[in-house]
Amino acid sequence: MNQKQKGFTLIELVVVMFLLSITLFFALPNINNSILSNSKNQFSRWLILNIKALKEKSTAEQNKYILHIAISTGRLWITNETMGEEDKINAARQAYKISNDIKIIDVELMRKGIISSGRVDINFYKGGYSDKAFIHFADEKYDQFTVSVEPFIGKVIFYDGYIQLKD
Repeated sequence: MNQKQKGFTLIELVVVMFLLSITLFFALPNINNSILSNSKNQFSRWLILNIKALKEKSTAEQNKYILHIAISTGRLWITNETMGEEDKINAARQAYKISNDIKIIDVELMRKGIISSGRVDINFYKGGYSDKAFIHFADEKYDQFTVSVEPFIGKVIFYDGYIQLKD
């Protein structure tokens, strides 16, 4: 019996499992509330990531891309100038649908003003610039938010509140 036993005792394993359980008990509700079920954050992330990607793709592929926003139905989809009519129809059918607790209030374009119904198109041009746009939306608590599409820089800015072009 001169050999040293390697491994953990049952008590050590139980203590570690207990500590992990306590940590998860307090951490999981916070993760669930902040990441998994927050529609505002999910929609904002989708919008910001796709706008940045459209700016990059339009320059890299030398192709004009369009982000279509159907305000009343809360649907967003992307097309480009090389797509055929059938491909554009399929893109609209497979549009990203925002959750029911988020509502697009309106979209403000530099040259067209505030558009609060119908469909709005934000263009991303071959030169790497886009239309200047403010996308206004509200959550289930009627808190308002704005996503700003900057025309010449690859930056998308998220604001708490309703921000207009003249602000």
